[in-house]
Amino acid sequence: MHKLSFFISAIPALLLKRKSFLLRTSCVNIFNHFVGRLIIQGIIMNILTKMAAALVCCSLALSAHSAPERNIPAKIKQLEQRLNYKKSANEKSLNDSSSKKEYADITPYIVGGGPTAPGSWPYIVALVQNGYDPYYGQFCGGSLIREDVVLTASHCVDGASPSDINVYVGSQILSEPGEDGELISVDKIIMHEFYDPNLIDNDIALIFLSKPTSLPVVPTLSAQDMDLIFPGEPMTVAGWGNMNPDGADFPDQLQEVTVEYIDQQVCSDAYDAVFGEGSVTENMLCAGTYSGGQDSCHGDSGGPLVVTLDGEVYQAGIVSWGLGTCAATGYYGVYTRVSQYENWIDRNINRYIEDFPVWDENLQNCIEQTAALNGWVSVDEVTALDCSNMGIYDLDGLSDYKNLSDLNLAQNQLYSTWALTGLKNLVTVDLSYNSDLYEISGLLASSGLQSVSLFGDYGITCLDVDQGPFTYQQLSVCYELISNLEFDDENLANCVAQNASDNGIYEVPDLYLLDCPNQGISSLQGIEQLYGLNYVYLDENIIKDFSLLASLPNLLTLSAAENPTMDSATLASITQLEDLYIPLNNLTNLDFVENMWNLRNAYFHFNDISDISGLTGKSSLVNLVLWDNQISDISPLESNTNITYLDLDTNNIEDITALQDMTQMDGMYLTSNLISDISSLENMTVLYFLNASYNDISDISPLVNAEDLQELYLYGNDGITCLDPNDSPFAYADIPEACFIPPWTDSDNDGIPDNEDNCPNKPNWNQKDTDGDGMGNRCDPDDDNDGFTDAEENRVGSNPRDPNSTPESILYDADSDGILNEVDNCPNKKNPNQKDYDLDGLGNACDDDDDNDGFSDALENNVGSDPRNPISTPETIAWDADGDGIDDSWDNCLGVSNPNQKDTDHDGMGNKCDDDDDNDGFTDEEEKAAGTNPRNPDSHP
Repeated sequence: MHKLSFFISAIPALLLKRKSFLLRTSCVNIFNHFVGRLIIQGIIMNILTKMAAALVCCSLALSAHSAPERNIPAKIKQLEQRLNYKKSANEKSLNDSSSKKEYADITPYIVGGGPTAPGSWPYIVALVQNGYDPYYGQFCGGSLIREDVVLTASHCVDGASPSDINVYVGSQILSEPGEDGELISVDKIIMHEFYDPNLIDNDIALIFLSKPTSLPVVPTLSAQDMDLIFPGEPMTVAGWGNMNPDGADFPDQLQEVTVEYIDQQVCSDAYDAVFGEGSVTENMLCAGTYSGGQDSCHGDSGGPLVVTLDGEVYQAGIVSWGLGTCAATGYYGVYTRVSQYENWIDRNINRYIEDFPVWDENLQNCIEQTAALNGWVSVDEVTALDCSNMGIYDLDGLSDYKNLSDLNLAQNQLYSTWALTGLKNLVTVDLSYNSDLYEISGLLASSGLQSVSLFGDYGITCLDVDQGPFTYQQLSVCYELISNLEFDDENLANCVAQNASDNGIYEVPDLYLLDCPNQGISSLQGIEQLYGLNYVYLDENIIKDFSLLASLPNLLTLSAAENPTMDSATLASITQLEDLYIPLNNLTNLDFVENMWNLRNAYFHFNDISDISGLTGKSSLVNLVLWDNQISDISPLESNTNITYLDLDTNNIEDITALQDMTQMDGMYLTSNLISDISSLENMTVLYFLNASYNDISDISPLVNAEDLQELYLYGNDGITCLDPNDSPFAYADIPEACFIPPWTDSDNDGIPDNEDNCPNKPNWNQKDTDGDGMGNRCDPDDDNDGFTDAEENRVGSNPRDPNSTPESILYDADSDGILNEVDNCPNKKNPNQKDYDLDGLGNACDDDDDNDGFSDALENNVGSDPRNPISTPETIAWDADGDGIDDSWDNCLGVSNPNQKDTDHDGMGNKCDDDDDNDGFTDEEEKAAGTNPRNPDSHP
């Protein structure tokens, strides 16, 4: 079942696990061809909602859940590995039980069961992607509830056309149809009109087969019988989905497992805690086991949950959703409660006339009168209506009457036939004398029309209405019919016809999307006739020349992945493009995009591109994907400052200076390059997601302004020391402040870099840290870590650098030297002389660095320098800078020779260096000028 993955970063991997799921639905195309954009919306936004890939995009796109290893071409396998690698970091948190709720998955689920006995589930069916056999193409399940009607989940068919799906019936082994197994095409799909992809509510749909089967059907459980089922009673679910809750193990043979009906409140409480109140609605039921281990799983979606009453098997549920980790303890499979939909199923299968009213009251009266006259009950029985001259002005609702062949609407007040577009079986139509009628395009679906009367309808000007009646072919002169176009390539012609049919389009101007993946198309000759096209998807064909697309004036999007014969130069003239998706084409350069000035979204991953100069000046670019190429120079991107999502993974890039002005960037992949300097990211203030794993980065301080950063991946950048890069991901708030300090910064100019300085805001070249707490004394409010601040200790007189001297202890004389602790500069060692050479408040007896030169007394004594002379250190004792024969460690005047060491004022500075020898406040020069004695303190000017 499609239990939907929440980490939307997984969407690309899910889509590309099976190449088979590139389908002809706009929903699927959005996901397949704008993967980068969805990565932004997914990874960057981390939307916590039950709506994810399987629901946002129809299950056909997510059916990678069903068979991830069943026939993946080698190149796609590489692509899958690449994408899985990119999401692996994101999934790290899913393995952490503390974050289960934040990143909860909803993914549909048989775990803990076993293979079914032959013929035990004759009514079960597999939904298979058209063009693939059951083993490779199965993506959902279903059940036969009438010989030609399958019951399944809405999310399995959301966005799909009947031609996208075949139904495999009559066999429980996908690869062995046996005598009864066959693929049957689909005639019609009906999803519940109130299906809610956010709540996954009303997750029910009907598939009408193109022909009936002779197989048994399963009755659905009524509301009355559902009331007889109590919590704990056994139920059984079957499917071809994943059997391994921790990996991928998709069976060929149908599997089944017995589960228990779970109390609704118990189930609600479990999921409300994950997804919020109201997650499990009255339209759902839960089944599983309280201990876990047995459940439905990925690929079982849409399949039946059955219960046995009085020996009869009934379908009670449809596999819908559940927690991503199938069969988890405390969580249960959530199923559509079939009994809630008795009337809906009956109404849509039997299609009673009373349930399908038309808008116009007069037309409704005509239908009811005709039905009564003929004994018709269902809209499908209505084949002819004579509603002439009844005052009808609106035909809305009549399109439900699919089997109408003869319709008389003459002499009414009609102005349009648009509401007839859904009718394909009309043979005779009379619209005469509807004076306001101005168009007849609603008849184009009925290509078998033999007689159309338009007498007196002079609003129709494309033919002479009074020359009728007309055949379908005669009416075609009024329109540019797609069916009249000719193409050189038969495969292209077939694909165009299929696209038009799937979307109910008949006229050339109305065909705006052409989706032709893997059709064997080699020539586009004739495509220029489809001038209304906006979006063209031509992946996995063998097209060489794309130049004819330049003649499509409205073309905005081109997807042409994996066309091995592509001549990229033929793309150069398609200058109107806004979206271009061409991975897997062995491209070596991007010269062909040089004149594509409107390009907004460009995807060139998995090529061999080394030259991207063609991207120069593309100011419209918003999303750009270039991963897995050979790019080293990204300077052509320099002026493309509007890019918000950029993927440069797995290239040869060293210099990212070109990114420095991309201030609107909110998501970026730089994984597996040669980058060491990320200073260019400094101005990316709205950056939300960044993966820079496996580079040579050591400094991440340029991210200081990226305060919106929610996911930062740094795996493998082992030069980063301010955090462990292999603990990724990080949010901005998780990044230590030290990471935002550039290694070369010295804020206080003390010669010590801030990232090494124990007090980076105040000069402290000696890095003194009395209490060894890593914070230098200059910054530490409590130098001795005794619980009293330095300010408190200074105020009361205790020693702020002696943990034994505190405001409480200073009334004592701990060392019995006759000096109270409150005034003792070394209260723990006798020092009656209170000698304090460096005047730092800590007596020499307690001070391990008497001269405060940064070297301990023990070390200085050990090497022979003077521990009480700050100029004498282990580094200076071997020096005699002035050559006076006195070692600098003892010399009182280091810069000038003074062998006599004369020092008149005994201030420790020799007269040769002292500019005031007698320390009387007047310099020697001033005294000499005035005639006083410069070496007598009593003689001064």
